[in-house]
Amino acid sequence: MTASQTDPQAVADAWYRAYQRFLLSDTRFRGLARLLGEARTLTLETDALFDLHYKGIGYLHWTLNEGLRRGFTDSVSAFAEQWDGARPAGLTQDESPPSRAFERHLAEIDRDGYVALDPIPSETVATLRARFEDGPLTPWPQRLSGALESAPVDALRDVANLGLVPQDRLLAIPEVFEQAIAQDVLDLARGHLGAPPILINASAWRSFAGSDGAKEAKDAQLFHFDLDDYRFCKLFIYLTDVDARHGPHVFAPGTHRPSVIAARRPAEGDPDRAAFDLWYFKTLRKEEADVERLLGVRPVELTGAAGTRLLVNTEGVHRGKPPEAGDRWLLQFVYGVTPYTEWRGAPAPQVAAPDTESLSSVARYALQLLL
Repeated sequence: MTASQTDPQAVADAWYRAYQRFLLSDTRFRGLARLLGEARTLTLETDALFDLHYKGIGYLHWTLNEGLRRGFTDSVSAFAEQWDGARPAGLTQDESPPSRAFERHLAEIDRDGYVALDPIPSETVATLRARFEDGPLTPWPQRLSGALESAPVDALRDVANLGLVPQDRLLAIPEVFEQAIAQDVLDLARGHLGAPPILINASAWRSFAGSDGAKEAKDAQLFHFDLDDYRFCKLFIYLTDVDARHGPHVFAPGTHRPSVIAARRPAEGDPDRAAFDLWYFKTLRKEEADVERLLGVRPVELTGAAGTRLLVNTEGVHRGKPPEAGDRWLLQFVYGVTPYTEWRGAPAPQVAAPDTESLSSVARYALQLLL
């Protein structure tokens, strides 16, 4: 491992401008180039460029158009073959046939929106827990702004539902990156997303149980969907045993697929369409009864022993259930297909990153915001 520091905003800016030039140069993707503003995009200031892509993420979700999504990820995949950080490099393709486990896992996440992978070893769980618990935590709303100082667990438990490991401490832990670039995860994310994954966020947190049961659900503990990128998925690693009373991730199967939402959406002209659109697209936090009634699916609780790994497409409707019998520790990585990231605008992080010479081209591409 080596200490590394870069500016994620500068890396992302260079990526988006190179991607737009690629779209303009390849006749296959002229439609996408027009959608993103043709050559005018290249004249935008950095903040305006990111704002354009933020709006693009929302637009692509709103269309519920699977074909448009495939065209977009096809273009990103073609671009990624010639891009590595800030220079043409070419991603090395693995020509070996996919394993049965890979094909099974890919079918599951494509269909359901989540899949359980082989767990990490118990000694790795213990190492990560020890590193995360060795210091104060940050209240959820201040995870990036630093508006409140980090605080000991005992000081947070009564005022917050969870506390995060501060980013500077999290990214200084070598074992974090070992999990982030696990080959099975990168391969599966690439297969599911349709383009090579980029690590766009990492976090770890402790969800607090109440002294007499579960705390009232807040924020991401209520049903919602995420829009972290045009296409994205998340790796959750449980670092405590998680059953129904210890804060499982809860997911509505299939709701990551636009076709599932489109099939439940009332037809154009139906008087119920506006109410559905308001509930699905605009209501940030949703009730479970409405999820079942309007989407026709019953959410499932994803439980598992410490070390359980879950790859989840959280564009599907989901929540984190508040723990009631004991605290839950979780490590999370977010993989997108573009470098749209919460690290943009934050101070350049100092990271304990692997030596780039030891990484595969796919792992190096995934870590480009941090190397």
